[in-house]
Amino acid sequence: MKPKSLDLSKITVKNFFPEKASRQIWMQYHQLNEKLLFEAYPEEKFPKRAFTEKELTFEQSDYNIYRWLVYKDDSKCKLIGICSFGNCKEHSPLYDKNKEIGFADLYIDSDFRRQGLGTKLLKKIAFKLKEMKCKYFKASTPYPSGKIFCEKYGAKLTNIKVKSRLPLKNVDWELVNVWIKDGKKRNSGVTIESYFGASERKMKEHCELMTELESEAPILENSDETFQEIYTPQRYREFEQYLKERKFTLYTLRSIEPTGKISGLTEIFFSRENRPEQINTGLTGVKSRFRGRGLGKWLKAQMLHYIKDNLPRARYLITGNAEHNKPILSINYRLGFTPYARVNHFKLTIDKLLELL
Repeated sequence: MKPKSLDLSKITVKNFFPEKASRQIWMQYHQLNEKLLFEAYPEEKFPKRAFTEKELTFEQSDYNIYRWLVYKDDSKCKLIGICSFGNCKEHSPLYDKNKEIGFADLYIDSDFRRQGLGTKLLKKIAFKLKEMKCKYFKASTPYPSGKIFCEKYGAKLTNIKVKSRLPLKNVDWELVNVWIKDGKKRNSGVTIESYFGASERKMKEHCELMTELESEAPILENSDETFQEIYTPQRYREFEQYLKERKFTLYTLRSIEPTGKISGLTEIFFSRENRPEQINTGLTGVKSRFRGRGLGKWLKAQMLHYIKDNLPRARYLITGNAEHNKPILSINYRLGFTPYARVNHFKLTIDKLLELL
């Protein structure tokens, strides 16, 4: 489709403060946001608008976040772009290892692309991030046009995430039960414990395991991805609070060795008010020295039984995994997950980017 006419000299960029936004601004935001979501994920149902507003107004303790709304002209009648960018706050446990890395998201209405607006906004964001002492920034895109745009300006591809869906009606329960039986047989003395929210029991050890699993997550060969995720009890509790404010419940299973050590975990989060038919998977993994015993399959299979027995409105699971993570994709394939979207993750070097711009 031919892009709609755009005069870059008339573009108006306004700061967006979600907690102060009028209903008119929210209406403009939701209309564009839902158009962008449908383009990227046509099979997904939109989240309720009230929950989207809750998400954007939640105060992030670890990140400085700045948001812009981009209008076609100074009448501010037609919203055609949404931007956000930022970096880690100095007091955050993430700061020391990630202080040179920023992040940015740039979304443009498909009717107004390929006319220089993305380039104009990218340059503006890059200057802002440089003022914030960032040398690099991360960006991701589910759009083929976004991938081309990033590559045009020298972005380094660091990861490709595949979003997959499993309709619960398609689950092979015979296979699931085999995995549970095999897991118990190969892990004598291991128990599976469950809890809602941020369990205080073994909290420090739990966060250390999450940090370790994140550090071992596969990235592309020759990728120079350097951002390091670090979990602490405080950050974990804040994540739980973030979910609670959006009416989501966090449910976790973890495997406990006979020694009392945590060897693996799997998470889901779900809402009985916002898309109750959709169950979102969180982190799943097994500590390296406990792998090869079927623990990951046992945890996933046990979680499926929990969903079947306790969440009658659930219809499908959503998960996202690295495209090159063959072991987990193999498990997902055997369970019946089917891919429906790819998200490309990039890293941009700010000085090199500004030379090109």
